[in-house]
Amino acid sequence: YTHLAEYREEMDQFTNYVLNGNFSLKSNEFGRVGEALRTREDVVLQPNTDYELKFTYETGLTGYHEIAVLRPDGTKVCSQVLEATELNGEGRTVTLSFNTGDTEGCYLALLYLKDIQNAPAEGEKPEGSYMEYAYLSLDDVSIREMEKDPSEVIASLETV
Repeated sequence: YTHLAEYREEMDQFTNYVLNGNFSLKSNEFGRVGEALRTREDVVLQPNTDYELKFTYETGLTGYHEIAVLRPDGTKVCSQVLEATELNGEGRTVTLSFNTGDTEGCYLALLYLKDIQNAPAEGEKPEGSYMEYAYLSLDDVSIREMEKDPSEVIASLETV
């Protein structure tokens, strides 16, 4: 399931799933393929506008998750298929630039490309079950117009 993971100083798990601050978005939707999350409909990306998408993520899987800006018909404006990272709580930061073209109603989505149920580990498998690496943590997600001040973001997931 998808939820906010909370940082805890002392814990029994392999990781606390938090990349920055006290919370990160954690997703491990077993049995799901396709669109898992999207921005709210009131988050509007304007047509013919240049944007920058930035996010930090951590996962133990390559090719299972994709962050994409989609048109209302589901075609992609831009996307990044996520690769396995070190599972050390630091994550990897990705920055993508894109233009929405003539399309109205573009939105940001998290896509599951394959069912993560019993997915094989990349590289050295951590101790414990596949649930210790078959997750995605997202943090510091932001979309901003390129022509505006960098502090003016249109949408963000900044967990504190």
